[in-house]
Amino acid sequence: MSIQWRKCASQIKHVIQTISKHYQMANVSDSAVVLAYYTLLSLFPALLVIASLLPYLNIRTETVLESIEPMVPESIWSPVNKIDNLNRDFFVLCHD
Repeated sequence: MSIQWRKCASQIKHVIQTISKHYQMANVSDSAVVLAYYTLLSLFPALLVIASLLPYLNIRTETVLESIEPMVPESIWSPVNKIDNLNRDFFVLCHD
């Protein structure tokens, strides 16, 4: 039993060393950081494009906001909702 255990432990150690070696060779941690950075950087322009297309697709802003409200944390939702209310008030003032 002890010999089988040592053999299994040796194989597991070899697998972990191989994975670690390939992980370091591929610079996975650097790639993950770069991917996260560019994803975050491209998020805001993508949201602007989507928001700009809503009127052309006959989708009301209120509908979108109601759909995403359950998915957005309260700390983010509160400022977004205030901005939307300001925009609505401004629109009403300008078109009365």
